[in-house]
Amino acid sequence: MNENCSERDVGAWQFFCNAHKVPKMYSQASFTEIKSKLLNGDRPSRALSMALMRRQSVLLTGTAGCGKTFCSYALLRESLELGWVRPHEARMVRTVELEQRLHEAMRDYHSVSHIATDLSEYPLLVIDDFGVESSNSMLTRLFYDIIDSRVAYEKQTAISTNLSMQQLEARFGERIFSRLKTFVALEFSPIDQRG
Repeated sequence: MNENCSERDVGAWQFFCNAHKVPKMYSQASFTEIKSKLLNGDRPSRALSMALMRRQSVLLTGTAGCGKTFCSYALLRESLELGWVRPHEARMVRTVELEQRLHEAMRDYHSVSHIATDLSEYPLLVIDDFGVESSNSMLTRLFYDIIDSRVAYEKQTAISTNLSMQQLEARFGERIFSRLKTFVALEFSPIDQRG
């Protein structure tokens, strides 16, 4: 890779960070860092590398503070730096923000379909903290619509959650869970990386 290409790729990541107000600690996320520190052993590191290379969707599970959000940003960065997506083609959304958007859309438009359509269009979507939002049927339906569309159209998605696979099935039901089973699932070690 020549020097100009490398500068352009770094520029894409920096542009994304600025446009989406990425916190400084996450703007430093790197794929090398997650492989060496956050994943439990070499096998998950290889699985993550392969999923990224194949542009497969990933489900990142583990306890709070174990590095799932950091990993999500590292995945975004790697995809941008490799030129697989451009800054406007990638999106990171926290589920609590999505819940807020849902309530605003219902208040203002009495519909949420535009939210699912919007988030289904991005070539790369990261959903952070899946399962921490309050449970309601409208939000569950929105998650189903987004995940179903992304699986159907083979759009790369990364979802981080504190919930185990069993908890995901109990919380969201078989329709969403069966789609999540198509993702490459990676469990993080339970060591709190925040200190």
